[in-house]
Amino acid sequence: IYDSLDSHASVDLIGHPKFPEKHFESASLVIGMRLHSIIAAMKTATPFVALSYAEKVSGYLKTAGFDRQIVELDQFKSGSLQKTIEETLKNKTSIKKKLEAYRDSCEKKHQAVEKLLKRSLKSLNSK
Repeated sequence: IYDSLDSHASVDLIGHPKFPEKHFESASLVIGMRLHSIIAAMKTATPFVALSYAEKVSGYLKTAGFDRQIVELDQFKSGSLQKTIEETLKNKTSIKKKLEAYRDSCEKKHQAVEKLLKRSLKSLNSK
């Protein structure tokens, strides 16, 4: 992938799963293979392309409504990756807005579950 990019492209290759999110916040695009790299991109509303090596990656993204950002590894050599990268970069503004909406929705659900758990625990503790 790296070798096929324009020479003017700025690329950070991050191999360790405990990378700071600041790398994602300043990126135009994340190409990730591990689920946590994709989750970090989603959390920072950074457009991404997911190289799906396992059902958990494609399953999560399909459920979240981001199936257009998936490239299955068996399609890797078919030109599908380049096409998905180009589409993602072309539509990065709308993808970023969709990611922001998804992140906000997840945060609201998280807060609702947290409230419910706190209430349940408080009720258990008062008995």
